Amino acid sequence: MATFASLGTEILLEICKCFCVHCTGDSDRPLTFGTLRQHEYRQRQGQESQDPDAPSWYSLDRHALFALSLTCRGLYAVSQEILYHEFILGYGDSWKSKKYSWNRRLTSFMRTMSRRRDLAARVQRVSIHPLLLEPFDKPRDTKKPPRLMRTPAIGEARMALKRSAAALGVDLAAVWKPRWTEDQLRLVFPCEDFLSAFLNPNSKNRRRLGEALESSQKDQGHRVLVAEMVAMLIALLPNLEHLSLLEDGTHWPQLGFPNPAFQALGVSNLPLKILDTEIPRRMVPMVATNLEELNIHHCQQFYGCPKMPVLKILRVAYVEINKDYLDTLMSCCTGSLHTFVYETLGPGKADEPAKPEPRDIMGHLETGHIETLQTLHLDMRVGYYGIGGSEQINMRDFTALRHVLLSTNIIFGWQYNESGEEKSTLLTNILPETIETLCLVCPGVQRDMAPIETGLIGLASLKQRHPERFPNLESIRVAMLRPKIEKETIGPMMEAVGVSFGFERWPRSKPRPIGLSEKPGYIPDWRLEDYFASLRRRRRIL
Repeated sequence: MATFASLGTEILLEICKCFCVHCTGDSDRPLTFGTLRQHEYRQRQGQESQDPDAPSWYSLDRHALFALSLTCRGLYAVSQEILYHEFILGYGDSWKSKKYSWNRRLTSFMRTMSRRRDLAARVQRVSIHPLLLEPFDKPRDTKKPPRLMRTPAIGEARMALKRSAAALGVDLAAVWKPRWTEDQLRLVFPCEDFLSAFLNPNSKNRRRLGEALESSQKDQGHRVLVAEMVAMLIALLPNLEHLSLLEDGTHWPQLGFPNPAFQALGVSNLPLKILDTEIPRRMVPMVATNLEELNIHHCQQFYGCPKMPVLKILRVAYVEINKDYLDTLMSCCTGSLHTFVYETLGPGKADEPAKPEPRDIMGHLETGHIETLQTLHLDMRVGYYGIGGSEQINMRDFTALRHVLLSTNIIFGWQYNESGEEKSTLLTNILPETIETLCLVCPGVQRDMAPIETGLIGLASLKQRHPERFPNLESIRVAMLRPKIEKETIGPMMEAVGVSFGFERWPRSKPRPIGLSEKPGYIPDWRLEDYFASLRRRRRIL
């Protein structure tokens, strides 16, 4: 009988891949419409959630793969190759485990990547979880004397950055110094003191480091250091394809990603194909020009991104951006999108710039994407209270559009603020002929279902009279808190024309329930110009 170690390399690889999320496929990606958070919700239905008092289920899988690498010499190389495909601690809901320690995880991984460049070349997926950054934040125990950063953590951060820079052939002190005199971040705290004190620790510099960090508002000193470490880690990984930057509003600097860090490290282009980002403002590295999929979650301000000529999938979820920010984002999509997802966070304030309307979004999609867009998810249940109608949403000219999810207030208008168009022909007038699946998502407070019922009945009647219309339409779903539409009436009419009809749930995306902030997922809406002006005034006073 053949032993386990005598199996062929290909068979051993397939066995090891069972313990790797990266190798088992993109099951955490929506196939058609849906945000990442909504897809996570649907995936968890019927599955056991992480028990806080039990070991992390994800870490158990990693330990199994690690144990395989120690079984015998033949398995070592195979399992190690798979083991370093990903660094996604806290994957799914495994972060809920209280038995999992996050301390030194990031610095340990950076040390391995700088020492073993062969393993660094294997890494293809990385997720930066907020709990991974927590050891570098201020201690939260107010009973102890105030200390700005845990001493072991800042020492490890220093060594991790120095070793990583050495592995890249970079003199960290030499490349940092001009940055702190040119970059806008120099206004956050006295960077000259921070630089010399951080890179050259001694008894005198420890006090200077404390003063430099203490002078920063909103813990920006710690946040900038965290951002520099993440940028260094990305620079260490030459074949990184999938990056997730998760945030709960407590760890990243308010200016977002430190783009000058890559220039200082000699990185002119990143191999990234997929980016999931929740960090504020500068959400996308300027050297990530090869992105094929971009997922933005909880965005309030958007400070630009690079041109993305090969971007195919854009998901913008739980956002509260104005029209100018949307224009900036869409202008960077210079290729041809085939999936577009947009979900609003809430209504704008009276003194804020205008928020995008559905017709603004459709106008962007009609420019350059009208022949390629296959999936459209436009959820404006919260934030849009217009009259709707064909002036706001019309997809008739999209020649490849197959999957459509729309909130009903975009089509039929908000309650008591409806369009004067005939409801029975409204759906048939705005839908593309190529449509295959349609999902209508109703706002939670919408009580009058008559316009929606009339529109669906009108669609079924048209299909019955003209079977050649919408020849590929297979499924229609309605999502609402409590079904109020007469399925007994509409269901048989749809079945008679070969269309499946039913109800399902599409809950809105929610903030990530992690971290130490009082409002998880909340990112303060600062006015940066006023903030920097106050810093300048304070410096003159001092």
